[in-house]
Amino acid sequence: MSMPALDLLDASDDFGHLVFFVKSSLERSFLELFWWRKRVSIYVLSIGKVRKIKHFMKCRSLGVEYIYFLHGGLRKRWTYRIIMFLLSPKAATGAFVPSMLGVKVTNYSHYNQTAEHKVEYYKKIVAGSEIELTAYCPSKITCLDVSKPCIDIQNKLSDKVVVALGPGSGVVEMHKRWPPEYYSELMSLLIEVYGHDRIHFILFGSSEEKTLLYDISRNSEICSLAVGFELKDVVALLHHCDLIVCGDSGIAHLASVADIPIVLMCQPTNPSLTGPASDKLWIIRKPFRCSPCYREGFERGCSQSDCMKYIKPQEVTSAVISIINGEDRPVILSIKNKNVLGRDLSWE
Repeated sequence: MSMPALDLLDASDDFGHLVFFVKSSLERSFLELFWWRKRVSIYVLSIGKVRKIKHFMKCRSLGVEYIYFLHGGLRKRWTYRIIMFLLSPKAATGAFVPSMLGVKVTNYSHYNQTAEHKVEYYKKIVAGSEIELTAYCPSKITCLDVSKPCIDIQNKLSDKVVVALGPGSGVVEMHKRWPPEYYSELMSLLIEVYGHDRIHFILFGSSEEKTLLYDISRNSEICSLAVGFELKDVVALLHHCDLIVCGDSGIAHLASVADIPIVLMCQPTNPSLTGPASDKLWIIRKPFRCSPCYREGFERGCSQSDCMKYIKPQEVTSAVISIINGEDRPVILSIKNKNVLGRDLSWE
């Protein structure tokens, strides 16, 4: 669904005005975690639909310097043409952007076609203009910046090993999840090692995943649930964790922003394309012939998507203990994409 834009900074018109079109509200919220030196508007755009014309006209009246199309799923040129006509930018950049009279256009191939990481793809798009961007720094968050539930959880974390768990992956991509019972077993194994008094778990998820988190935590006193938190609260909490265990989903990317170790379990996805951009990444996966299979048009996986079950809790427990003990990260075995559509994939 289309959403109205949000002006993140009440900057003067001298700074220019940037407009971003993104795929989801999560990407929109992620962009809000950064400090901008220009006026910024962010839209979630439905494929093939242009709405909220009055908001576009407001942007136009402020003078649009650049448009960034981060929504790689758009294909219809008339959609771009209508947007660019309504906003009248000086320049536009992204994938599949048609040339427009009087507008400087820079095109980049979609990341699925170039087999490069999403983050690198987005960097190329944003690098098309001279933007001064200061990275979001979770250590600078104060009590005034985060919600009371977030502060309440933080108060429980002193002198304990804090392990974050991200069992969800959205409704569409449920095949990317590690089995819930495996998370429960992982918690039991870690409790045996560290004891109830020395370890605490924080389970992250959306409001729709509340039941999943309750099933895993079993109302344990050493578990806290961060359900439906704003992204700034999520990053603030992650910054206080020793590590996170999760699948290749949004929470992994937020953990990379918080700069904590990530134990990433990814069978359907290729971490070289969609994994978090982090130098603290511990990847656990099995070399199935059909893995990875995640690609555009195949987001829901196959009917036999049980490959995540082959990653056992004992393996993950060993990785968690190694991180807590300060051991060096193992060499990451990368995936080589011979065919970016998901066929004929092999280990490098």
